[in-house]
Amino acid sequence: MAHWSKVCIPVPTAEGLQAALDFVGTTIHNHRFPSAALLFLWSYYPAAPFQAVSTVLYRAPRAVFRWILGCFGFGEDGPRADSFAARYQSTHYGGYVPQDSYFARYQSIAAREYPVIYELDDDEGPGTASKVFGWSLFLAGFVVLFGWI
Repeated sequence: MAHWSKVCIPVPTAEGLQAALDFVGTTIHNHRFPSAALLFLWSYYPAAPFQAVSTVLYRAPRAVFRWILGCFGFGEDGPRADSFAARYQSTHYGGYVPQDSYFARYQSIAAREYPVIYELDDDEGPGTASKVFGWSLFLAGFVVLFGWI
C-alpha cells in the first residue's frame, strides 16, 4: 500500500509581500550610497545578473555533464576507441543504436557544439528592452541617492 504525504506550498499573502517590500525599502533607505552605486553599476550592464543565473543554473551544469560524458568516452566524433562508451556500444548495440536510447542521447549531447551565447557582434548592440531597463536602473540610482523614496 502506498504511503501518501501532504505537500504544503506557501502562498504569498498581501501582508507577506508588504513585509518584504518594507524590508527592502528600509534597507535601501539605511544604505543609500551602496544601493545607488549598485544601481548605477547594474545600469551599465543590465543583463549581468540574468547571465550569472543562467551560467550557474544552466551553462555550468551542462559543461560538467559534457565533461563526465567525455570521461566515459563520448566524443565529438562518436565514441572514442577503447573507451567505456565504445565497449558498451559494441556489447549492447553492435552496429545499430536505437534513436531513442540513452546512449544516442548522450552521444548527441557530447557531439553538439555549443555557441557562446553572450558575445555580441560589432554591429549588434543591446536590445530595446535592455536599454529601457538600463536607463530605468540609472534613474532609480538617482532616486535612491538623493533620498526621493
